[in-house]
Amino acid sequence: MTSAEQSEEKKSAALVLEALLHERVCLREDIVLMQRSMHQTIFAFVAVAGVAAGIYFNEKIVASDTRPIILFALTQAEVFLALFALALIGNQNVHVGYCRAVERQINAVLGGNVVIWESEIVPAFIFHPRGTFFWSYILFSLSLVAVFIVFVAMAFQHVNQLAFGVVLTIELIALIVLTVFVHIEPFRVARYADGRIRIPESARANKSPNADAPPSGCAPVG
Repeated sequence: MTSAEQSEEKKSAALVLEALLHERVCLREDIVLMQRSMHQTIFAFVAVAGVAAGIYFNEKIVASDTRPIILFALTQAEVFLALFALALIGNQNVHVGYCRAVERQINAVLGGNVVIWESEIVPAFIFHPRGTFFWSYILFSLSLVAVFIVFVAMAFQHVNQLAFGVVLTIELIALIVLTVFVHIEPFRVARYADGRIRIPESARANKSPNADAPPSGCAPVG
């Protein structure tokens, strides 16, 4: 290979690497912004739950004949906030899955595991039983489910509104199903992106026939 060809390969690799790094920076910025919005939504969820609890346990706040309607309206606000939070998490997880694929391609250009935050660190320590965040996240999610279960129990047993209880039960099941699908999203997106991103062979540090395969250890952790 002549020096001119080598120079062209280096330029190609530099351009590809610059594009991938820019893509990753943009993805990370979007992820952080969505996390902030998700936290604000969760705070609103907790605030509405506190208002509902106050109305339920203190009969002097709202007249007894309007309490069932107001409590049901508050639970629907909670459902809306939960759906909005799941939408944010789902969008964030699409970004996460794509970011993992981009990191793998960056490492392919560099010829080693250099950028591993989303592709290795997050699956191994944040969303894995070995990490403290994982258990905090599980406990927090269970607490949110418990809030909905309490709402359902209130509707069936104390508010004496069968229709309200049935609606809340259906909504709770739907939210649980959506939660499962949302948490599968990063793995689906990463696999799809791995098959769609095409790095020029001249830009790869490792020009083996298996260059398209993800680097060892970078596969999403289940």
